[in-house]
Amino acid sequence: LRLSRLRATISCAPRPLDLMLSLLWETGMRFAEAESTRRCDLDSETHMVAVVERGNFVPKTSSSVRTVPVSSELMAELLSLADNPDSFLFPCEHKHRYHYWRHLLHLAQEQAKARRFTFHEMRRAVADRLRRSGIGVDAYCRFMGHSAITGLRHYSVVSEDDLHAARRKALGAVRRKGKKDDPSKSD
Repeated sequence: LRLSRLRATISCAPRPLDLMLSLLWETGMRFAEAESTRRCDLDSETHMVAVVERGNFVPKTSSSVRTVPVSSELMAELLSLADNPDSFLFPCEHKHRYHYWRHLLHLAQEQAKARRFTFHEMRRAVADRLRRSGIGVDAYCRFMGHSAITGLRHYSVVSEDDLHAARRKALGAVRRKGKKDDPSKSD
């Protein structure tokens, strides 16, 4: 997912979809987690959003119950969406809420003249950003709300560049080891 495409879509999205997209991009939350977030799930002092079981929302796994950090700017905007602690940040009266939000997303993408992407592609992009930044597997799993490392396999995208970098690293390690073990190449 290209950042320019996402930014263009967010700029064309109506409120509160623009904030939902920003929340998904910063946190990698699942759509259902973001869509069910209430005002009481926001901690303005620590800039954390709680993903908890409440009402009709049940987290996917026990590891999905967690808190995720957001920027202070996004936190301030999220706090402005609802006054009542029990109010949803992204209320929707439609029976098929996911389809409603997806429809609004598609309209914003058309207006931005951006190639379509899904809410799940945003989650995958966040997972890929975390992996590429070198965050440890345990922290990565916790941040994404995965119960085990096997859940990461679904989100791990290995590119050709990753394969070439791994090859170069492996060959470099072999060459360094060979120099240490070869008595003719000692100092």
